[in-house]
Amino acid sequence: MKKLVALMLVCMLSFPVVSAADKDSASNTPSKKVESSTDETNVNNTNEKTKNEKQQEQITTNEDGVFKNVIHQRFQGENRAKTAVNVQRHYFANTNKVILVNDNAYPDAISATNVSMGKYPLLYTGKNSLSVETKSAIDKMFLDEIYLMGGVNTISKKVENKLRKNFPHAKITRIMGNNRYDTSAQSARTRANTTNLIFAAGTNYADALYATSLAAHQNAPILLVSNDGINQSTANYIKSLGNINNVTIVGGEISVNQSVKNQIENLTKKRVTRLAGVDRYASSVEVAKRVNANPAEVITTSGEVFADALVSSTVAQKIKAPILLVKKDVLPLKVREYMKGTNSIYKLTTIGGYNTVTKNNYSTQVILISGLDIDKPLLDKQGKGLIKAFTKDYKKYYVLPNNKYYNSIKKYDKLFVYLRDALAEDYRPLE
Repeated sequence: MKKLVALMLVCMLSFPVVSAADKDSASNTPSKKVESSTDETNVNNTNEKTKNEKQQEQITTNEDGVFKNVIHQRFQGENRAKTAVNVQRHYFANTNKVILVNDNAYPDAISATNVSMGKYPLLYTGKNSLSVETKSAIDKMFLDEIYLMGGVNTISKKVENKLRKNFPHAKITRIMGNNRYDTSAQSARTRANTTNLIFAAGTNYADALYATSLAAHQNAPILLVSNDGINQSTANYIKSLGNINNVTIVGGEISVNQSVKNQIENLTKKRVTRLAGVDRYASSVEVAKRVNANPAEVITTSGEVFADALVSSTVAQKIKAPILLVKKDVLPLKVREYMKGTNSIYKLTTIGGYNTVTKNNYSTQVILISGLDIDKPLLDKQGKGLIKAFTKDYKKYYVLPNNKYYNSIKKYDKLFVYLRDALAEDYRPLE
């Protein structure tokens, strides 16, 4: 039965769908289509590639007024550098500035969001050389400034010198400190007129990642902190500010303990608000609710692998959309409840390949956003609409447990059971 569920959900994305223009980001969309590939792990699985390289699609599920239309898109690449380039081409096609980050230095990537604030893309580099994908991308840009995040131990002088040679008219700006906390404070100083502050742990990427959409909403920098106490550079930066209005910690007490919270309150002279859930997935929902109670669009990305996920930060800032963390093959309970209960969502953007967010997981997200209520029996017109939306020939895909094809289009009870199984948190779809 589970194989049938997996087949049903996979077929949903393989069914030809209607191409849709993204009205919200049309002005930022390049003439070239976003390239499609497999995932970030260099696994060259041609069966998983999108044959027509179409990244943005629409499910027409409302012919009978049953479901709302859902625009959905996924950005991915053969590796993390290519994923970042594909995102850049779609959202930052005409940028004149770019931020380079070591592909293994997630704290620097978080600090890069203080510089970007949704205006400039984040691209990955190695310590001693640019990746082929990044070099190819920036060679096509007309840049007047290139930011390097981190010191020479993360992006070497060799890379910097080569950039100066290849881009003689571009200013090269390196933002660095003695450690990740210094770099975070230095990146915050690039922001002007800041009256709000957000703090997150510098020892894991998750809390700071989904905090980026809140940072854009509040026009606030994100400051990384350690449970050992507030870094001196961070303290000096806080003292240099004038009026401070709102101070928020994103993450629970394991990430940012009570002692550090007390230090922040003493430095800012403000009562601190903490946003946290029982885990990183639930916490991402709490932040999403604070960013926008009725979002039109959400971004989903891995809560387990940082490389693709961090690329979503600058996108979230640009389009003012919350980031929801998901597991590789299932939707955590709180995320599922949020998607189901937020009727304003009509667009889903997933960043990351099949090795970080599976095709079945992605399909389940689209089903939830389309408005299907899995807690109620399917009506006749709902069953028809669902089959029209997800398959050409329902007999080919919807099979009873005894391996006989459906012989009547009105037999939706089994389809209903399959959907419930697929949306269960402990269900592990088979790829």
